[in-house]
Amino acid sequence: MSHRSVRCPQCKTTANLPASVVTARCPSCGQVFSVESAQIAAAPQSAAAKPTKKTSSSSSGDINVPLIAGVMGGVVFIALIGILAMTFMPESNPSATSNGDSASSGEAPAESDQPVLVVLSEEELAALPIANVPEDKRKSIYDQIRDSARTTIEAPLLVPDGNAVRSTMEKSQQAIHDNSMRQLAALHDISLDDIALITAEGDAKNWDPSPRSHARRNGERLYPEERSRGWKGKSKGN
Repeated sequence: MSHRSVRCPQCKTTANLPASVVTARCPSCGQVFSVESAQIAAAPQSAAAKPTKKTSSSSSGDINVPLIAGVMGGVVFIALIGILAMTFMPESNPSATSNGDSASSGEAPAESDQPVLVVLSEEELAALPIANVPEDKRKSIYDQIRDSARTTIEAPLLVPDGNAVRSTMEKSQQAIHDNSMRQLAALHDISLDDIALITAEGDAKNWDPSPRSHARRNGERLYPEERSRGWKGKSKGN
């Protein structure tokens, strides 16, 4: 025999009744009701309950899945940023930092790297004989005089003092320098006396403040050792 489930319209009690029963009395509240109407009324409620549960489950899934995916995506993104930053970050230059710190602190170079320059008083400078040549031209000529001197008379020699070969080399270098001065005087239409005056003026006014060499001639230094501080040429023994 087939049965059907009905619900009391009064107290909502559910019961299974034979399909042939038309009218029933609720065992809980005593309400008499039509089985057909009770069955029809119960069906929509039962059907409506299922989607509600499904919707709740679906809603719960919609909240959790994107949240977890978002958190994981954020972690991966931050990790990628860190890797890229470490890959493309320029390496620091310790020497540049050290130089920058030294410059910003205003510290002067070591004393041994600074040549001691001769500084004349205003009276001494005023008494200097000056060649009758414009100052800018005198400075240009002085630069050429210095260029010649560096490669000839001021070039340190590796031959020991007292050696005949050294004496010959010194004379040869002096001759080359003297010839260069004659050519320079002719080029600028001035005399050798003017060349001498320009040389003396440039030395007195430190137009070339760079360190002088440690070269010697006839066993004597061309310049005091203090004037040669910081010179980057050959050793002091030359």
